[in-house]
Amino acid sequence: MRNPLRPVRRIRAGRDDGYVLILTTLMLVPLLVLTAFAVDLGAWYAQSSKMQRAVDNAALAAVVWMPDHTKATSAAAQVLTENGYSGSYAVTFPTERQVKVTIGRGTSQYFSKLVMSAPTLNRAATAEFNKAIPLGSPANTFGTDPGNVANPTTCNTATAGAVCSGLWGAINGPYTAHQQGDPYTTKCAGNTNYNPATCDKAVSSSYPTGAENTSYQPDGYMYAIDIPAALVGQQVTVQVYDAIAYDNTASMNNFEGDSVACYSGGGGNCTAPTFNTQFELFKSDGSDLSVSTDASLSMNNNCTAGPGKKVVSSNDATPATYKNAWYTLCTFTPTVAGIHPLVVKSSNIPGYTDSGGGTNQFSIRATTAVATKPSVYAINDMSVYTPGANSTSNSSLFYLANISAEYAGKSLVIDLFDPGDGSCGNGCSGFTMQFRSPPGGAPAAVPASSAGSTACNYNATGSSTIGPATPNTSANCTITTLNGGSSSGIYNDKWLRVTISIPSNYTCSTDCWWTVKYNFSSGSSTDRTVWTVTLLGDPVHLVQ
Repeated sequence: MRNPLRPVRRIRAGRDDGYVLILTTLMLVPLLVLTAFAVDLGAWYAQSSKMQRAVDNAALAAVVWMPDHTKATSAAAQVLTENGYSGSYAVTFPTERQVKVTIGRGTSQYFSKLVMSAPTLNRAATAEFNKAIPLGSPANTFGTDPGNVANPTTCNTATAGAVCSGLWGAINGPYTAHQQGDPYTTKCAGNTNYNPATCDKAVSSSYPTGAENTSYQPDGYMYAIDIPAALVGQQVTVQVYDAIAYDNTASMNNFEGDSVACYSGGGGNCTAPTFNTQFELFKSDGSDLSVSTDASLSMNNNCTAGPGKKVVSSNDATPATYKNAWYTLCTFTPTVAGIHPLVVKSSNIPGYTDSGGGTNQFSIRATTAVATKPSVYAINDMSVYTPGANSTSNSSLFYLANISAEYAGKSLVIDLFDPGDGSCGNGCSGFTMQFRSPPGGAPAAVPASSAGSTACNYNATGSSTIGPATPNTSANCTITTLNGGSSSGIYNDKWLRVTISIPSNYTCSTDCWWTVKYNFSSGSSTDRTVWTVTLLGDPVHLVQ
């Protein structure tokens, strides 16, 4: 008989110890792979970031030397070496303003070698620089060329070779009234005396308010003779039209508007001191970003024709050499492409005592015997004279600045001094100045009258200092500079600032020139102004 108290033996389920061990063993391989990638990918990412920083810095260091490929390559190599990447690299030039630096390196491995071979990392960077903004001319002539006439009275577009650009290059003498349109080359802060004995006095007990212009710039104005690569090895001739400040209308026509000022030296006599103007051409330093006028680059006595540097005085014994004529400053054969600066100054001239007041108007051109021509334009500041209409609507149409598509989304800032000089009597509704977007019809001598319209902000009241706030708006950027019935401009001896927001979708290709339409109604203009154009943004930047 079965014992009822006997314990019942139960069958236990199978243990899972072995299953966990097997599962852990199976998962160990992918875990090791994931660990390998976590460690090695982190190391590769760090190495890749270091390489990218190196090529970024190398490209930025190289691009400032364009278009000199040798110097650009050397600069890139030096930066790569300093960052530990000497040896294998590539430096290429996608455009004349771009440098691309590429490096490739093998990688270190810790765990990933179990499942793969070591990859090669490649990193590249492309840097671009924005050249100095060309001002005033899209062609090989800056200013007006009245054509092949001996004694011009106007710029007639029917005359062979005439370029009626609507403006002249201009510079004032060191002892000129400040309100005469040039805030930088005059030493005078006041507007009533051209006498150097009292014009440039600092604040003192004798002159408690001072009389010197603290914005005086002794180095004058700079123009670019921009040589394209196609003209390297080709002969180029740089000439100046009407290089002399000479207003003796009894001797020669003065339609350029030169004015040599005199001042009372006592006894009621009016004395006109000598007005000196120096024109000096320099070789390119190989970089369009840093335009240099170092003495070692001067073309003085280094031209096959012309002096390279010339001082023209208002009392020259043979004024006909310069007045209403093209004077050859320099014929030369460029060895490098890029900007060859031409500096025009009326003071701080070695060997000459500063003297003279008034204004000297002129034009500049660069010619060749081949179809390709240099570009000639103002850089930094544009000092000009706009004497009157060059279109049928009693308005002056002229080029302002070349704003390429890379500036989309940025702000265009225009500062100009003393606009609105002229007379606007009975029946004259006033002077208006309109700033217009492309296309301006470049490279024609006169911009198209149908250029684009844009909105802007500006200051309707003149400012005694550059860069005022711009609280006023205009839907088509048309600004009044002289009211009807007035002979004194709204901005007489004052600054006007205009700000334009360039659309983010702004684009242009062959014609990126912004233009100005200056309307005089039925009045007469004698406007002498200085313009500065800037764009907010870094001129050297990475594009890839």
